[in-house]
Amino acid sequence: MYVTIVMGKIVYGNSVPELSSYVANVENKASHSNTTTTAIGSNEWSALKIALTPQMVQFPGQQPVLQQAPTPANCVNLSSAQFLRFKNAGKQNASVAKSFTDPLTGNVITYQRTDRTSDATLEKWDVARYNDLVGRVAPWGTHGATNRDHLLANSINQLMYQQGNNPYSVHSPNDLKNQAFAMTVSGKHHREGSATYGGRVQAIKQQHANNPTVGARVEMDAMMAHKNDPSNRTSNKATLRIEMVGAYAYLYKCLVEQGVIVATDNTDKMLINYLRAAAAADDGQWRINPANIGLVAQSSTTTGSGTKWTV
Repeated sequence: MYVTIVMGKIVYGNSVPELSSYVANVENKASHSNTTTTAIGSNEWSALKIALTPQMVQFPGQQPVLQQAPTPANCVNLSSAQFLRFKNAGKQNASVAKSFTDPLTGNVITYQRTDRTSDATLEKWDVARYNDLVGRVAPWGTHGATNRDHLLANSINQLMYQQGNNPYSVHSPNDLKNQAFAMTVSGKHHREGSATYGGRVQAIKQQHANNPTVGARVEMDAMMAHKNDPSNRTSNKATLRIEMVGAYAYLYKCLVEQGVIVATDNTDKMLINYLRAAAAADDGQWRINPANIGLVAQSSTTTGSGTKWTV
């Protein structure tokens, strides 16, 4: 399964040419979802069309040739299981039944997310409004062992609010804290990897408040870079997971649709680069429960860092 991200939109197909064929129907797509409030602007579809349209390239002394787009640098080839883990990570809302054909086996794979918004238990890297994440049991234990990490950081959101930037349309600082988007992360990862944890935020707070699009990218980059660096783990193995990248891709989309940030080519490429790194280091185990999308696990193992499933 070939996957790319263009202006915050995840686009996928069984081959690079299939991705390019998506262009033929792109103008008929009205929105990210079935609500007019999340409609994609014409400039976003224009960027998507350009990215997926085959381009003519010419090498010295040769005739121009057609190059399929997106180029390998801008897309990642995932197995069907990796794709499902990436696409569903971070999401708690129900989905309609969806299906695609596995390019390796030819089998049709169907999945459907159940509604977890009222569950007492969270999954790793769940994304939601901060108020919808607190008071629930999280993968690394209750309260202390798990952090609900605002992105942008709460102090940065508050500074934006003080400066008159109010994309959440709230009426008080407390409402802003509760309504802003956050993700469940381990306390250890948050303390060690976050660019804004504790006093670290002071050096960048004003800069990120003035340019939240760049600020959000820097904050996501710091968390994923920490996990992607083998030197941060005693096993000397990178622990960046496909599900983590998928959750940040979903959070990115949420922030764009809320109007907190705008989608950019730089953020798209950053996420694709981390997805490629996570896929290369993948151990094949699920960090989100496959039962929540209608799949049956062969086995599960509970560790200090959460449950892993084999499908």
